[in-house]
Amino acid sequence: MNQQTLNEVCNWFDDYVNRYCQGNGRLHPMLQLKFDHSLRVAVDSRKIASALGWPDKDVRTAEAIGILHDVGRFPQFAKFGTFFDTDSVNHGKYGYGVAGESKVLASCSPKKREVILNGIRYHNCRVIPTELKPESLRFLKLIRDADKLDIFYVLSDAIRNKRFVEHPELLLNANPEGPANPKLLQEIREQRSGSYKNIDSLIDMNLLQVTWVYGINYSPTFRCIAERRLLEGIRAVMPNDPEIQEVITAAREFVTDKLSA
Repeated sequence: MNQQTLNEVCNWFDDYVNRYCQGNGRLHPMLQLKFDHSLRVAVDSRKIASALGWPDKDVRTAEAIGILHDVGRFPQFAKFGTFFDTDSVNHGKYGYGVAGESKVLASCSPKKREVILNGIRYHNCRVIPTELKPESLRFLKLIRDADKLDIFYVLSDAIRNKRFVEHPELLLNANPEGPANPKLLQEIREQRSGSYKNIDSLIDMNLLQVTWVYGINYSPTFRCIAERRLLEGIRAVMPNDPEIQEVITAAREFVTDKLSA
């Protein structure tokens, strides 16, 4: 992707999002959050791709996927009033349709268009599809990394500034004061991953975040996790419970091992 095409993607995204402004000319706070999230994910996508030594054209493609990955969130929220995919639509698939039906990728080659659309379509899948072509797969792995990096920030900001009081959906409507769900802890012990269905509390939400490190694909992402002290930030707000601390310690050791490999 050349710089002109990337500029076209950025301009299209700005115009598209502006359609969802309220009567006062502002986005709903939850949509503003998604807009800001998309811009930060684009920056992290560029950073990771650059650190991997990818050519400039691929770095720009990674940035474009970062910009567009959550484009389905805007019509999803406007139509259903929620970001819960289970209560509305799969936002990755929805965004795939939005971008695919628009002219935002008109300047891209068919191959590049497929790569970007697959990044949007599958960025939120629990398991990466095995049937994707290698070119799509490497970009998909990158957007999944960059997305997780920023969600760490979004959730920690929501907790630190108590944004979830006004917008409980930020914590999946979980009970901020509740204990850890034993089913989630068991899942994590057995699989090093957890299910959203077992999130009942803020503690559970943080535990689920911790397990995301096991799904990270690229070494620069592990470096960002360490440099931003993301796991340390989660530990600071978690109870001093042996089972909970064991999960966090294991994740930190995993990141350390990946950085020293």
